[in-house]
Amino acid sequence: MVVAKVKTGLAPCAAVPAYGGMWITNYSSDSVQKIDARTNRASKPIKLAPAAQPCGIAVGAGAIWVDAFGAGTIDKIDPKRMRKVRSIRVGDGPFDVWFAFGSVWSSDNRSGQVSRIDPRTNRVVKRIKVAGGAAGFETLDGSLWVGTTNGTWIYRIDPATNRATKVEVGRPSPAWLAATGDAIWIGSPQGNYVSRVDPKTNEVVATIDVPGGPADGALGPDGLVWFPLLNGDAIVRVDPATNTVRDKVRSGPGPFVLKAGFGDVWAPSYKGADVWRLRP
Repeated sequence: MVVAKVKTGLAPCAAVPAYGGMWITNYSSDSVQKIDARTNRASKPIKLAPAAQPCGIAVGAGAIWVDAFGAGTIDKIDPKRMRKVRSIRVGDGPFDVWFAFGSVWSSDNRSGQVSRIDPRTNRVVKRIKVAGGAAGFETLDGSLWVGTTNGTWIYRIDPATNRATKVEVGRPSPAWLAATGDAIWIGSPQGNYVSRVDPKTNEVVATIDVPGGPADGALGPDGLVWFPLLNGDAIVRVDPATNTVRDKVRSGPGPFVLKAGFGDVWAPSYKGADVWRLRP
């Protein structure tokens, strides 16, 4: 299943497919790199501010967007010039960044809010109050979904009104989200479980105990939901047809955020310095 192991900076965190490659954030190296999807070679690092601690990454409106957790900003990268062109001040401790509904979204974990950014003006146009420490994002059923690190709930935000509706999960720290066509999937590294939420009813319909700290998963090209085990060197694959763990796949140390792209699943080794490219 291992197509390539690509050397990167320290603590590669998250990835996004765009412009012919996978763009990777290096949390402990304060940088971003692009891995060419054809050659599996990483570019020279695009340096961010010292102690920027980038993790979440998104693409939209002709730019790459990165959450600089340590700096409290969302950084905008020009993919053609391969350099940072803007830093946008958001709240304290942005955990994730997302592009959807024509906007850039930042989950400001320590500020208890989600910031909505207009990519044309590079300004925050709305700050949406949420409790429980906003974390990961996902898009489904016309809504933006947000996980929490300190609550037992997630949020569903209506982009037309910016209104956040609390969706009770019933278990602690439902932080990280993935989506299939008919469900939101939750990974909880602190709670060691995976839950499935039906967007039609806003209710949990299945919960699976998964040791090892399941984190920010992704729908794989095989139709299974892949969850990285942050406290292990492996990934579990969950079958949405049965709501059960299908199997476990070996990976690099401490995978945190997975992303599908170019027919494969990409697993940055958050507790290492490489990205594994995995093919079902």
